[in-house]
Amino acid sequence: CLLAMLLADPRLRLKAEQWSKFLAIPALAALLFSIAQYHWIFPLFESVSIAILIAATTLHPASHFSRGLSFAPLAWLGTVSYSLYIWQQLFMAFHSPWAMCLFLPLAALVSYYLVERPATQWGHRLASSRDRGIQAMNPIVAFAEP
Repeated sequence: CLLAMLLADPRLRLKAEQWSKFLAIPALAALLFSIAQYHWIFPLFESVSIAILIAATTLHPASHFSRGLSFAPLAWLGTVSYSLYIWQQLFMAFHSPWAMCLFLPLAALVSYYLVERPATQWGHRLASSRDRGIQAMNPIVAFAEP
């Protein structure tokens, strides 16, 4: 979040574009190295490395790495990733690879398409109706609109 707020400043964004070309590969290497060697500091390496990788792919959308991440199945996996995250602990309790490979994706898909998407759409409808009500009550906005 801090990195995203910093990148909103055009001057810092320009510097980040220049430096991210050099930091993305070391960040990925540090992430992989920390997994293998330093279990106690992994959360810090993971957080910093992921932030750098996200910034690098955002700042350089035409790079090979960014294009690889925009591969349709990976992008779709990112879309349903919250549902996978929510259900993973339940299926890990079974200690069965079959449960993880077969039933976790099924539960995540059902959860995403039958709960998460409808709830998100409902939230958008509520927010837009609330915004229309606020605009109707605000005399300044009413005069500003054609």
